[in-house]
Amino acid sequence: MKRVFAFIGFSCAITLFILNSFAYNAYLYVLLVCVILFALSLIIKPLRQGKVLPTVLGSAVFACLIFTLTMSGVNTEHNALCGKTAACSFKIIEPYEMTTTGKYSYTVKTEYIKCENSPQNIKVRLFSNDIINADYYDEINGELTFLDSTEKPLNSNGMYSQGVYISAVLDSAEVKPCQSKPPYYYVLKLRQHIKSVLENSFEDQTGALSCALILGDRSLLTDDTVNDFIVSGASHLMAVSGLHIGMLYLAVFYLLYPLKNKRFLGDIICLLAVLFYLSLTGFSKSAIRAGIMLLIIIISKMSDKQPDTLNSLGFASFVICLNPFSAADAGAVLTVLALLGQLVIKPELRSEKIKSRVLGYIINVFISTISILLATLPAMWIYFGRVSLISLLINIVAIPLTQLALLFLFLFIVLFHISPVISYIPYLVSNYSLKALLSVVHFFSEKLSTLYISIDSSILALSIAFALIFIGVSTILLKKPDRRLIAWLSIMIISVGGVLNIYETKTTTTLTVTCDGAVIVEDGGYVTAVGVSSSRDFYLYNRLKTNSKSALLAEGEGEYENGNIRLINDSEKSYLFIYNNVFEISQDYVTINNIRLIRDINHKFSQSADNVFYIKNSQQIYLRRVESG
Repeated sequence: MKRVFAFIGFSCAITLFILNSFAYNAYLYVLLVCVILFALSLIIKPLRQGKVLPTVLGSAVFACLIFTLTMSGVNTEHNALCGKTAACSFKIIEPYEMTTTGKYSYTVKTEYIKCENSPQNIKVRLFSNDIINADYYDEINGELTFLDSTEKPLNSNGMYSQGVYISAVLDSAEVKPCQSKPPYYYVLKLRQHIKSVLENSFEDQTGALSCALILGDRSLLTDDTVNDFIVSGASHLMAVSGLHIGMLYLAVFYLLYPLKNKRFLGDIICLLAVLFYLSLTGFSKSAIRAGIMLLIIIISKMSDKQPDTLNSLGFASFVICLNPFSAADAGAVLTVLALLGQLVIKPELRSEKIKSRVLGYIINVFISTISILLATLPAMWIYFGRVSLISLLINIVAIPLTQLALLFLFLFIVLFHISPVISYIPYLVSNYSLKALLSVVHFFSEKLSTLYISIDSSILALSIAFALIFIGVSTILLKKPDRRLIAWLSIMIISVGGVLNIYETKTTTTLTVTCDGAVIVEDGGYVTAVGVSSSRDFYLYNRLKTNSKSALLAEGEGEYENGNIRLINDSEKSYLFIYNNVFEISQDYVTINNIRLIRDINHKFSQSADNVFYIKNSQQIYLRRVESG
């Protein structure tokens, strides 16, 4: 059987994604079904001899087993700690982040938790109103109040994949410096040093973008810059992945040019550089996938063998799936699907070789982007409900700028520590590349923001379903199907659905209850907002305001009108009148009919999402939860 790791890796990934979508205990039924089917595939001789089905079902059983074993530990933490306050000793093990409400978010590892029957050495996502003045791995004693968490790993915003199954709020803390540090401490300090060098060497958002590209650290980027990348469909450039790992390999390769006659030594150094870079970026799932595949390529090169890319991707997926919650992590899912689109869909769309290098490059990037867009569309629908069609254009310019910036940023960091003088040329090239990238992303985001569309649409869903049915029927009925023609016709079907979806989105009223408690209504170019308090909500309101006919921010008591929306605001409750629907807004809830949405849901994994009402035809009301980034 060819490509055995492709079957194993993808089978594990699909099984785990399904399991991550279920609540507690439902995974036991999936395990039972997989065991029965696996047994049947071994008993029935034709299936057993075919090998494929037993391999797929065996992989599914393996995935169920590791998920079941891991979930037993998660349940223990939930049952023992949720809703309780306890004295704890813990250490900070990752750089802190700022939440949208201005709180500090830490990933910590507990030494002990003074609570009956509770686990001890666990990771906790810790929220604090003030910064904790402690170094990594210093001993901290304090009181923590543990919060409820989600019943579905898919709703954990990627925290489960990081081994964090519960969150807490810090009530008090006492720091005791610790002199004995583990090896990873020095990696964190180097990461902090590189971030400081980049921040101090480059100006403002140029330095912030350099940290995002090299370290995957977006903490210095402003909301405007992050939004520009998201709307333009270029946010993938800031996730450390194959592009970044490949450019690191090139940078090391050029630095080791004097060792060109000692290929084995050079490959070993490149191998170690990739492994070290993975640790420096925090072992993100996209970086692990890219790192594993590059390591396979280097090892194959050293042994004079040609690697199978699809099999390598399957092996990388299998390694990632050893952490069973990785299949629910948006970054991991998107990076695997993106490369799968490159390997499977792109060859069916690729045209004949074009003599013009420039035209050939443009067509190649365009086809690559279409392939990635099609492959990642289901995940984009599940995780975000939105997709950017601007990426079809922007990648033609943004990808070479990013490659140039990355290559010279790597060289700058290395040469800066040898001599700041000789690092000046890499600094200039990377600086101008980063500034050009920021300008391009901002231009596309500002001018083509209407192509950042919602895909939570029955029309688009039907067009995708119809395209899949068309592919299946054509493959079955035609003896010699023209796969390229079928692929392009399928894209046209989905494109028509996308155009109709844009029209539907523009004629649909949406009411969003954000995870910070604001209520924002969009209707026919009119934007009305109430309860805006956090920086995230102000940013969201201002972004919508720039593309609106009229924007209204209700900050005091009184009666307001904006387009078809009427708002009555008093000290206790507010009422939004949208056509024939009335939304009652109290301090804690937004209520319509029998639906109540909590407004203050910042620290609950189970509700870490924006809630969106879609009001169509002035009457029908639909509710969708959109995961907040």
